[in-house]
Amino acid sequence: EGTPAARMPQVDKATIKNRAMQLRAAGKIAMGKFLGSRVGSRASVLMEDGGIGNSEHFVPVRVSPGYEPGTLIDVTIASATDVQLIAA
Repeated sequence: EGTPAARMPQVDKATIKNRAMQLRAAGKIAMGKFLGSRVGSRASVLMEDGGIGNSEHFVPVRVSPGYEPGTLIDVTIASATDVQLIAA
């Protein structure tokens, strides 16, 4: 209320849903390309619980278990899934 945007024509719900779906699909493709591009590279990983840590790019990385949470380790990325990297 009271802003210039409030006076603008509103977008219908079907268009909003369609645009959101397109953005999610584009994001998934971009993430897959990025994760794939990291295979074979080195990464610095801050370990969390359960053999998962986060790289310097804030991407989840699965490593062999046994590292304490808070430990910073260097790994080589062996492969990738749709949502995470997997260390060698």
